[in-house]
This record gives sequence, C-alpha cells and structure tokens, in this order.
Amino acid sequence: MDFPAVARFVRRDNDDETDGLLLGVTMKSRKDFFKKGHVYEIQEYDGEVFIVDKGISSISKEGWPSWQSTPDTILSCSTLFLTKEELQKVNQR
Repeated sequence: MDFPAVARFVRRDNDDETDGLLLGVTMKSRKDFFKKGHVYEIQEYDGEVFIVDKGISSISKEGWPSWQSTPDTILSCSTLFLTKEELQKVNQR
C-alpha cells in the first residue's frame, strides 16, 4: 500500500562506517506536519517504524547556536539533537 508522502530522507553513502548522517526534507504540501523547532526520533518495534516527537529542541531562535545560524554552524552543534529537557539533564551532571 502506498500512502501520501510526508517527508523523505536519505542516508549519506560514503566509506566511513561510523557516519550515520541522514538528510531530509518535508514535502511542500505537508510542511506543517512536523512542529517547527522540535526534535523527532525514528523508533523501530517489531519491524514497524515510528516517528516520535521528543519535544522542543535545545536550539532556539536566539543565542548560539540559533535557528538563524548558518546550516554548517547548526550541524556542528553537539546538542543539535537534544531537547531542552534533555540538555538540562546533561548540564546538571
């Protein structure tokens, strides 16, 4: 069965076995499907894949880095994939 696409992503193909970079885009007609500034996680259970909203991203509209930063700056941020809540827990350690 083929359902309407929400987004597509690709895993980079290179010789670095430690590289798991995924690049993706939301389809223009479904651009509001994912919440802006949220972290999503792909989970697998019993062969089925699920996309779970984990919460608000630790990256904000202001400060450093922010969503106003260049893509290279954002991608270089070590907390890019953490939610605000997860980052608070890390900083409390």
